[in-house]
Amino acid sequence: MQKRLLLAVVLLAIAIPTFAQHKRRVLVEEFTQASCPPCASQNPAFNAKLAEADSIVTVIKYQTSWPGTDPMNLQNPGDVADRVSYYGVSGVPNGFLNGKVLANDCGAYDGAPACMEPEELTAAYDELTPVQMSVSHVLSADFDSVYVTVTITSDAALTGDLFLRLAITEREIKFTTAPGTNGELEFSNVMRKLLPNADGTATGAFTAGESKTFTFGWGLDNFYNLDNIEAAAWLQDDTDGQVWQSARSLPNLDVPGGSFASITLSATNAYKLVCANTFSPVFTLRNTGSAAMTAATIRYRVGNGPWEIYNWTGNLNPNLTTTVTLPAIALTTSGNSGITLQVVSTSNGPITNLVASKGNVTVNAMVDLSVPPVTAEFETPAFPPAGWGFRAAAAGSWEVIGSWANPSILGAYGQSEGAMYLDFYNIPNGQTAELILPKMDLTAVPAATLTFDYAHTYYDASNINDRLRVDVSTNCGTTWTTVYDKQGAALATVPPQTAIFVPTAADWVSQEVSLNAYAGQSDVLVRLRGTSGYGNLLWMDNLNVQQAVSTKDIVGLNNFKVQPNPARGNTNVFFTLEQTESIQLNVFDAYGKLAQSNNLGDLQAGQHTVELNAAALAAGAYRVVLQTKDGVASTQLVVIK
Repeated sequence: MQKRLLLAVVLLAIAIPTFAQHKRRVLVEEFTQASCPPCASQNPAFNAKLAEADSIVTVIKYQTSWPGTDPMNLQNPGDVADRVSYYGVSGVPNGFLNGKVLANDCGAYDGAPACMEPEELTAAYDELTPVQMSVSHVLSADFDSVYVTVTITSDAALTGDLFLRLAITEREIKFTTAPGTNGELEFSNVMRKLLPNADGTATGAFTAGESKTFTFGWGLDNFYNLDNIEAAAWLQDDTDGQVWQSARSLPNLDVPGGSFASITLSATNAYKLVCANTFSPVFTLRNTGSAAMTAATIRYRVGNGPWEIYNWTGNLNPNLTTTVTLPAIALTTSGNSGITLQVVSTSNGPITNLVASKGNVTVNAMVDLSVPPVTAEFETPAFPPAGWGFRAAAAGSWEVIGSWANPSILGAYGQSEGAMYLDFYNIPNGQTAELILPKMDLTAVPAATLTFDYAHTYYDASNINDRLRVDVSTNCGTTWTTVYDKQGAALATVPPQTAIFVPTAADWVSQEVSLNAYAGQSDVLVRLRGTSGYGNLLWMDNLNVQQAVSTKDIVGLNNFKVQPNPARGNTNVFFTLEQTESIQLNVFDAYGKLAQSNNLGDLQAGQHTVELNAAALAAGAYRVVLQTKDGVASTQLVVIK
């Protein structure tokens, strides 16, 4: 492949010497992070070199999600993750020049910004190219959108897997308090949005002398200062990653007004578990201007729904605050909802700091009542399951993956197509994540059991504190009672390993958690709460709350259960006898009709496993019944297809 690529470059150089007469403005991309110590040590000198070469470089900084906290990443993690994947970046800081990783010229690693010297920028700029590019941007009249125009011209015929990529960046962000843990206060050329997305726009081939113009628009978001909006464009060949040309449009605006208001949300207002059909967000509004504020236009919306406008009026002196309660928002379905609040303008003028003027509320709406069985099998990448809620301190805490993404990854016991995992491998120590089951009505349920399958290991002896709890609430989360709690070595199902843990069929175990104490009650919430010990992945599958019937009617019957449950194919019935019994195994559907029958005959005392032909059953809920001449015991089975 390298020989063919070299030949292609030579042939190109031979074919277009007449046209390759344009300097190649150098695209510099860096992956960095506000909590990365090496970033803090390398960035100052790197940034100084870039500043000296400002006239010949186009710079884009991607703030990654690791190794710690970075609010600039949280404002747009998806685009950053896509560029990380594009280049295969595994550590920060990491730099690329015209689509190629920075060479290791200083005894560091490939990609180290500390290795870049000004001569490399000059040499890259002097590499002639047939491509010319221009980019310009303007703001809408109300300062809520940016519009960008990019024109590409190639003097020579140009083919390849060509993509125009466009980044809206913020030229300068200065903090008074470090946003991460490495002490950095100043950040430059921070990517805020890739348009239309991280994939870019396929341009197609160019004939000699052909020009193509592209236009883009974006509703502005997450800027600390609208005066610092800039645009960076580049033409990249995805065959080998090379950049044919780049261009930039510098900040060219003087937005009137200033950062005249900010929104803050307390911890109790930023997240709400709601069991009613309406919710009214509450936040603190601060006047950040130098004159009294008498009015503010505030917009809000649920998810990506339409914006609603709320007009606040009052008399708020500089640097003072007031509490604002928005009108009630209807919550019609259970599950997670994100509510965005934003100050658009005040009586003092338009807002220029879009970060400080915005807040986000996460609402877990539990408005529907479910009667067991309540199940989740994680057979598709969708998360959370419909009607379930979740809460995570760190982005990417919960993931669902399976054979659709990687043939080697299967669910519990290797019998299903996918499973959910909790990423303790990357979640910082002490941070938590919760998965909340739909609100359940157990008023007519004599007994109930939560069952699930899981697999886990920890990293090593110093990272052994991964923890899983099951909590129950009957007052919409005001108080919780813990009914299951495992941590560290007690939670692990296999020995520790430092590589990311992907379980085999033999690594899974099944758990049962009694909910009998809540039988007869309505409005029962169950949550799984994981706390990271910065250990390794916790995999979970086949979460199932089912009605259970006591086995006390059969003397000497213990450990009666069906697993896996829910079942996709055949499953197994487990039970232990204290004495010899003649056993009949029956399966009844939800209407009480006999679906299967199996006379097991006389069974000796001890443990027994009987295969159940669940593959022959239609999807739905069933009751599995063991019967002797003196008693009956039953439990529930859910069959999925």
